[in-house]
Amino acid sequence: MRVLLLGSTEETARHLDGLVEAGHDVIGLVTRPPKRRGRGGAVAGTVAARRAQELGVEVHEALPPDHLGAEVCVVVAYGRLLPAAWLTGVPVVNVHYSLLPEFRGAAPVERAILAGVDRSGVSIIRLEPELDAGPILAMRSVLIDGLRASEARRRLTDAGVSLLLGLLEQPGSLEAGVPQAGAASWAPRITSEDLRLRPAEAAIVWDRRVRLERAFCFVGRRRVIVRSGRPLEREAADPLGTVQLDHGRAIVHTARGAYELGEVIPEGGRPMSGADFVRGLRAAQLHVRAIPSEEF
Repeated sequence: MRVLLLGSTEETARHLDGLVEAGHDVIGLVTRPPKRRGRGGAVAGTVAARRAQELGVEVHEALPPDHLGAEVCVVVAYGRLLPAAWLTGVPVVNVHYSLLPEFRGAAPVERAILAGVDRSGVSIIRLEPELDAGPILAMRSVLIDGLRASEARRRLTDAGVSLLLGLLEQPGSLEAGVPQAGAASWAPRITSEDLRLRPAEAAIVWDRRVRLERAFCFVGRRRVIVRSGRPLEREAADPLGTVQLDHGRAIVHTARGAYELGEVIPEGGRPMSGADFVRGLRAAQLHVRAIPSEEF
């Protein structure tokens, strides 16, 4: 089948690999233009664009006015709304990482983790002008309990590639679809407030934020990224945010339970264990906060 793929991310690249390996004719990739990246400001294309070039697939950095002769257009993490007129003529399908109508929007994986759900999934829908509201062509549930965001995306991508390839093998499968049922929930982009670790929250909430892999708190004026850890069941200590070493473990006391710091990255520093970080603090600094402090 002649396929036009739209997307920019690692997830897009993996769907591209799956389509090519299955023998589909991927006639092009529509992706975001290159951006300057890193300290040197070198211009680099998207992950999907680089993979397409390796495979000899033509890359388009702007949406073409037509579908370039494709029999189906597949959208995977494109990051832009498509004009309504572009959604007619050939089937345009979207691989979305949630069990729609749950978590419509830009950050379904992260919002599912923050909501504490055990299972998310992949939905393939016909695109319509309304965001993520089209009829469902295929759906698969995926266990994400305890996974970090990158791990969950890899698992969901495996499911998405399999689901898409199976759908393309079925004649007429792209024409119908089942209307979405139930109340919709939304998955807006993650902001710094979603990543901020607050001692006034429960340890289980800390764990969900940390699983997004960019969560942070402050020790004094110094920002500390918490890359990993785990919640512990123990009585809260007063004051909240107190940090202590307990049998070689760095423990933060929260509003409900405590949180063991795994790997952290102090501002301007290198990755290290939470215990090593705490060992380097003065006694007056053994406290974490959600915002910078001028106390020391």
